[in-house]
Amino acid sequence: MIKKLAGALLLLLAACGGGKPTEADYMAAANDIRDKMCSKMEKCMDEMMAEVPENMRQMARAQFSKEKCMAMRAAPSAKPETFTKEDLEKARTCAAAISSATCEQIKNDQVKGCEGQK
Repeated sequence: MIKKLAGALLLLLAACGGGKPTEADYMAAANDIRDKMCSKMEKCMDEMMAEVPENMRQMARAQFSKEKCMAMRAAPSAKPETFTKEDLEKARTCAAAISSATCEQIKNDQVKGCEGQK
């Protein structure tokens, strides 16, 4: 699951459509997608840990909180030269798909809109 979340973020961070997106477009999209991915990761971790004793859930929350995720996946400092608007749309589509997918779909790599992205 975390690989799928990170994959969509990495697509955005590594590669923004008809021409090249602006630096501001890229940075805004990167921050928005990072926020969505980290929120979903936190939600799914809570869901997966529901049956675990409270003290273990608290440890997991500390390790997989949205804030920790945001800090670990810092926004890029600049837009890569090779990033196209098509790349940006693919990343946005995948981020939206992950946001609306169930945690089980993410875990089983069954998120429509993220096909071919690892």
